[in-house]
Amino acid sequence: MNNRLLVVFSAIFLILIFSLTAVSVYFQNNIVDSQLSDISHNMEANIDNRMEAQLDKAEMLLITISENEEYQYLFAEREREKLYYKLYQINRQLKDRGVSQFQFHLPDSTSFLRLHMPDTYGDDLSSFRETVNRANSDLTTTSGLEEGRGGLGFRVVTPIFYENEHIGSVEVGQNFDQIFLNNLKKDFGGEYFIYIFEPEKTVSWLDSPNTEYLASTIEKDPLPISENELAKLKEMNTLHYQHHNELVILVPFTDYSDQPLGYVKAIIPITEINDYLTTSIISTLILSSIILLLSFVVALILSTTITKKFNIEKELKQSKNLKDGIFEVIQDAVCIIESDMTIKDVNKVMEEWYSSKLPLIGRKWHEIFQTYEEKSNECSGIKAFETKQMCSDIVPIRCVDANVEWIELLAYPIIDEDDKVTKVAIFLRDITQRKKIEEYDRSQTIIKEIHHRVKNNLQVIASLLNMQSRLFKHDKKVQNAFEDSQRRIISMSLAHEKLYSTENVASIEISDYVESLVSNISQMYNNIDKKIKTETVVTKNYLDMDKTIPIGLIINEIITNSYKHAFTGKDSGKIKISFVQVDDAYELVVQDDGIGIPDNLDYDNMKSLGLTVINLLVKQLNGKIEMDRSNGTTYTIVIPK
Repeated sequence: MNNRLLVVFSAIFLILIFSLTAVSVYFQNNIVDSQLSDISHNMEANIDNRMEAQLDKAEMLLITISENEEYQYLFAEREREKLYYKLYQINRQLKDRGVSQFQFHLPDSTSFLRLHMPDTYGDDLSSFRETVNRANSDLTTTSGLEEGRGGLGFRVVTPIFYENEHIGSVEVGQNFDQIFLNNLKKDFGGEYFIYIFEPEKTVSWLDSPNTEYLASTIEKDPLPISENELAKLKEMNTLHYQHHNELVILVPFTDYSDQPLGYVKAIIPITEINDYLTTSIISTLILSSIILLLSFVVALILSTTITKKFNIEKELKQSKNLKDGIFEVIQDAVCIIESDMTIKDVNKVMEEWYSSKLPLIGRKWHEIFQTYEEKSNECSGIKAFETKQMCSDIVPIRCVDANVEWIELLAYPIIDEDDKVTKVAIFLRDITQRKKIEEYDRSQTIIKEIHHRVKNNLQVIASLLNMQSRLFKHDKKVQNAFEDSQRRIISMSLAHEKLYSTENVASIEISDYVESLVSNISQMYNNIDKKIKTETVVTKNYLDMDKTIPIGLIINEIITNSYKHAFTGKDSGKIKISFVQVDDAYELVVQDDGIGIPDNLDYDNMKSLGLTVINLLVKQLNGKIEMDRSNGTTYTIVIPK
C-alpha cells in the first residue's frame, strides 16, 4: 500500500511541476518570439521609410526647380550653358547631400543637360529609362527605383512647362548601393545585402565585382536563402527567421512601377536574447528539479506513514503547506477546477484579484471569472476537459480588485491513470501593461500616417495652386497671390513632414524645421544677380504643432517680404533669423540689412496681406511684435511658452 501511495503522490506532483515548467518555458519562448518579431517589423519599417524619404525629398526639390520661371525660360530656349551655370551652386549642394544625377530631358526623352556630366548630352534614353518616358508622356511626376546608365537608384522625374507648353523634364537621382547599407549598419549594427530578383537584366549587376548580390557590407553572404523563401519574397512577403545567434530579415522592394525588383537582407546578432532564453530555461529546470526532489521526499514520507492514524493529520497538513508554497512561488493567478466547474483550489494571487468575491473555493469557475450563471462552451477550462490538451487564450476582463483588464489564460488538463481528465489547472497572467504598450505603439503609427497624408495633400494643393496660377500669367498680382499661398502651404507641409519622420509625434524639434524652411525659401528666390546670404541661430527646443505652424508661417512671410522688397537697388544682402528661449518665452528675431521701410509709412495701418497675416498669427500665439527700422528692418516677436 505504501508503494502505491508513493506512486500516486509522486505522479500528482510530477504533473503539477511539469505543468508549471511547461507554462514557464511557453511564456519565455513567447517573449523571445515577440522580441524577434518586433525587431523584424522595426527593421522593415525603417528600410521602407528611408527609401520613401529619399523619394519625398527629391520630389519636393524638383517641384521648386520645375516651377522656377527663369529655369523654365532657359530650358525652353535650349540655353544649355546658361542653365548649367544658373544651377551650378544648387548642383554642388545636391552632391553634398548624396545626389549623384541631376539632369534635364527633352520631350522625346533625349538627354539635354547632365549637370553631373555637362559634356555628355544628346543621347536617346527612351529605350531603357521608362520613368523619363512616363513623365514626358503622362505629364506627371514619376518616381521610384530604376536602372540608369549609372546603375540602380532612386529616380524622380518631373515634367516642365513654359507658357503652358510642355518643354521637357527634370530628374534627380541617388544611387541605391553600398552607402544605403552602410547607414543601416551604422544605426542598427549587423550586416546587410541588396539582392536583385533578375540580376542578369541590370546594368548595376554587370558592373558589380560580385555575382551574388548588388551591394553588401561584407564580402560573402554566410546564410543563402532557399528557393521557397525566394518565391515568397517575389510575392512581396517580408520574412524573418532565426539561425543560431543571428536573426535574418528579408525585406522585398519594388521598382517605379510597383513591380517586385529585389530585397534587402539584414543579418542581426541576437546573442543577448538567446543567452536570456537559455538562462531562463536552465533556471526553470533547476527550480523544477528542486521542487521535484522535495515532492518525491514528501510523497515518500506520506506513503510510509499513512497507516499511522496519529500522523495522518500532520502529514496532510505538510502536504498542503508544500502545495501552498508551490502556488505562492507562482506570480500568476492559479486555480484548480473540477469537471463541474467547481473551484477546488486557488493561490494567494487569485484571492487578491477577486477579494470582493471570497471565498472562491467551492464556487463555480464561470460565476467568478466570466460572471455567467451558466457555463460557456467557449471557456478554455471546458475545452481542456473535452480535448485533454492544453488550451490558451488572451481575453479582456474587468477585475476591479486588482485593476486587471487583460489576461493570458492557460488551461492545463490533469489526467489520471485511466486517461480521464480529473481536474484542470488554470493559470492567469496579467498582460494589461503589455496590451497598453501595444495600443500606444499602434496609435503612434496611425498618427504618423495621418501627418504623412496631410503632408502629401498639402503638396498636392501647392501643385494645384501653381498650375492654376499659370492661367493668370498676364496678371502679375494674381500670380503673386497664388505664389504666396503656395509658399505658406509648403511651410505647413514641411512641419508635417518633420513630425511624421520623428519618433515623438507630439512635438517638432524647431531648429531643424527652421533651417529647412529657410533653405527652402532661399532656393525659391535664388538669383545669381543678387547674392543674398541667410544666417540662422536657433537653439534646440521641442514645440507642438499649434506653435510650430504659426511660427513657420510668420518666418515665411517676413523672409519672403525681405527677398521681394528689402534689397531693391542692391547687389547683395543678408537675412538673419534667430529663435531662442528667454526666461518663460521664446524670442523670434528676423533681421535684414536692406533698404528698410520708409519712416513715413505707418506700420500699424499698412494693408498688406502678408503683414496682416503676421499680425494675426502673432495674436493667435498671444505674442507681441516690434519693428526696428534703424538698420534695415528688424522684427522682434516674443511668444509665451
